[in-house]
Amino acid sequence: MPGNEPVTGGEKERPVKTRIFVALASLMVVTTLSTQAMAQGSSAAAHIRHITTHWNDTPGGKGLLPTADAEAAVALQHAKLAVADPTDLAAVKLHVGHVAHALDPAGRGPGPGLGYGLMRAAAGIIAHVSLAAEAPDATPAIKTHAVHVAASADNVVERAKQALVLTGQVAKAKSAAVADGLARQILALVNAMIDGQDADHDGRITWKKGEGGLAQVHQHLGFMGVQ
Repeated sequence: MPGNEPVTGGEKERPVKTRIFVALASLMVVTTLSTQAMAQGSSAAAHIRHITTHWNDTPGGKGLLPTADAEAAVALQHAKLAVADPTDLAAVKLHVGHVAHALDPAGRGPGPGLGYGLMRAAAGIIAHVSLAAEAPDATPAIKTHAVHVAASADNVVERAKQALVLTGQVAKAKSAAVADGLARQILALVNAMIDGQDADHDGRITWKKGEGGLAQVHQHLGFMGVQ
């Protein structure tokens, strides 16, 4: 019973088998705690997988980036349809409305998007890549490229906000010519959300503010080396 053991003078006098057992037991506790932490999403890799593979509130539980890609594809499809006939005001308004639904479906009723929204998915990417960079086990590659991923995703959010302002203007447009001009600006913004844009005209598209898009999010997640 506790309190009746002979005084041995410290850890060094324990039998070898006892010391091995204590060490193994400690290792098992540490391993269990590490596994629990990963299961709760506290590891860097877990947060990256929330972006790339699965997240709990997306349609079908898919990753935030695949969800963003899918919503962006819908937005691009309808942005192209919106400029297909510049004389058809009703068609321009219809398809621009579909673009808005793919970007942010809140309060818009049914539409062709997933019902999650590109803006929400991109914001989720920023949140989780930031958590990954702050995790205790974040590698130097994760810490470095998390900045690049977040900056590119933030560009997507900002362009989506600009596009939504334009969609509101299209909804109020009285002439096809005005609506068509706005729709073409929306198409350019959607293309930049997906591919990024060479804002400084130096012949390349980087992750920096005003340039990177979803393509650069993919690129810099790849540089992290997380499977």
